[in-house]
Amino acid sequence: MESRNEIIYRELETDIVNLKLRPGDMLSEHSLCDRFQVSRTPIRSVLQRLQGAGLVEIIPRKGTCVTRIRYHIVNQIIYLRIAVESAVIRDFIDICKPKDLIRVHHFLALMEEELKSYQSGNPPDPVYFYATDKAMHEVWYRVTQKAYLWEYIYSAKADYHRFCMLDMQGGANYAGVSEEHQAMVRAIEERDAGAIEGVVRTHFEGGVRRLGTRVYTDLKDYFDPDSLRS
Repeated sequence: MESRNEIIYRELETDIVNLKLRPGDMLSEHSLCDRFQVSRTPIRSVLQRLQGAGLVEIIPRKGTCVTRIRYHIVNQIIYLRIAVESAVIRDFIDICKPKDLIRVHHFLALMEEELKSYQSGNPPDPVYFYATDKAMHEVWYRVTQKAYLWEYIYSAKADYHRFCMLDMQGGANYAGVSEEHQAMVRAIEERDAGAIEGVVRTHFEGGVRRLGTRVYTDLKDYFDPDSLRS
């Protein structure tokens, strides 16, 4: 059973990563105490842990602020993911079994259903779509026994995962992401190892391409201003 502090941490972490708490928002200890019905001691412990994860900054005599996304870090993680995931998928092609491809198609189908709902005028669920997206990618890491690499990549919540959520929420680019996924799965099914890096690069650079100059205009408040100048 999770401890009280762990439950509070996970809930606040989720709110920050899913942009319910936005970069630049101030967190009040008093409000958090009321929300979770606890004293200041566990709240301060949780905030210190969130600061260690890069999700908040505790500013003496001012309060606690949700950190802004560091765009230069996002670009470096994209660079890393292109290199690593291309290699992982090539390994997956060599060893995957029909049941593994069925799992990939299962998650792909779930995202396609969400896209159809969106196209028919229903509000999309970016949290669900992104979680399903991650679950599909996780398949080839688990099958190739690269779970540590997956966990390492997944830990980049302060910058990369919030950027991905912003792509979902700020751009509503579900169709583009779906097309990228289709191309990746097609290359896997055709065992076209030579095509993998290209489709992987297109996918992981998609958020930067879709949001484009918006990170410097209407979305700039989500980002650390120094990172936009680097």
